[in-house]
Amino acid sequence: MVGTAEYGYPARVTTPDKGLSLHPALGVLVGVDVSPAKVTVAIANLGYELLNDPRAEAARCEIPIGDPQASLEEIAALIARQLEATITMDTVGERLIGVGLALPGLISRKANPDKRTKEASEWDRSVHGGLYLPGWDEVRVPATLAVLLREKHGIYPPRHHARRVVWVENDASAGALGVHTQAKRRLGEDAPDDLFYVRVTTGIGSGIINKGHLINGGQGFAGELGHVMVNPAGPLCTTCGGRGCLAMLASDRAIVHQLAGLLETEHQRPGDLTGVEIDRRLDELLESGHPAVDRALWDAGWHLGTVLASVCCILNPSWIVLDGKAAAHEPPTDGDHRPAGHDDRRPFVAAVKHAIHRNAMPQVREQLELKLWSTDLRDEQEQLTPELLGALALVVDHLGDAYLLKPITEWMRAPKSREGPLTFN
Repeated sequence: MVGTAEYGYPARVTTPDKGLSLHPALGVLVGVDVSPAKVTVAIANLGYELLNDPRAEAARCEIPIGDPQASLEEIAALIARQLEATITMDTVGERLIGVGLALPGLISRKANPDKRTKEASEWDRSVHGGLYLPGWDEVRVPATLAVLLREKHGIYPPRHHARRVVWVENDASAGALGVHTQAKRRLGEDAPDDLFYVRVTTGIGSGIINKGHLINGGQGFAGELGHVMVNPAGPLCTTCGGRGCLAMLASDRAIVHQLAGLLETEHQRPGDLTGVEIDRRLDELLESGHPAVDRALWDAGWHLGTVLASVCCILNPSWIVLDGKAAAHEPPTDGDHRPAGHDDRRPFVAAVKHAIHRNAMPQVREQLELKLWSTDLRDEQEQLTPELLGALALVVDHLGDAYLLKPITEWMRAPKSREGPLTFN
């Protein structure tokens, strides 16, 4: 044991098989997943055991996406309500460790102004709003949300003046961190430290875990798989301005667009539909049982698998984890339209596997495992999404010097202080 937190629990414990780890009761984490027009908040201890129910209506709210200040005020208010209902506000000052925020779109990382420490750069994370968060360009979300929590809701985490309390990450990158965290929870030391997470929704995002660490890239944009060019003569991408992007061929929006003729009414082009409308129409198509749906899923999966074959050759991941409705869809037993020679009944997944097998070099595909979050990793009791779990893990991932090592160092250097317990406030 390293020390004792002020409210009486060990800060870190040592076990022979797992080494040094944080005690779950050391504090609480807040994870926030922002999707278009909706926010979900999860509160958990340091063992990622939920203290609230993120599926409940009280843990969700709609936000005005076009106004970042109003959106962040709504998010801060929702966090405050959930904390008050879960641990009461009078204990927040000693129990809240931090807040992790998963946002759609690009999150840039500017050059570190202080070369001596990695901590300063985190305050320079800013949003490139684009299609998903219009009006959020260059908003310094972590600092703004931290100020709102402090000044409007009186939320003062331990040593809030000396450290960051809010961290932000792209939703797919947060999802990769969540997948890695879940794998560690399930498999312990047998979990892979090199994996690639792919989230297929209205667009296609991905996150990279390499040697147990989330990879952001030089400017924070690593993992933009949806904007890899697949067909140079393909449709123009209204998000990045490219042509033939993977997202234009394999996303939920692309599938709905391809199958638009199967829907009874089409008053809007699929390119004009919101994410909620795309989601609803995809549900209709998947429930229809039409053989054209399976073929569209196969084509989309083939395009994705072809790109993932290149990812395998570049990154050599141990796992590729797929998430999304298209990947999870399995046709009814009386309407099996899978291509001959493929044992996976899910057309999207079968196509991904086939494309990787055909296009990746044998050495990198032999040990590769293709997983689905919905069937292989999801905790059915908690129902945490990869993005929410990743937002929680984001806080723990950034603790380091900012939360544990500094008070431990000060405690060790001051002989008189060692007569009492190690505190973290």
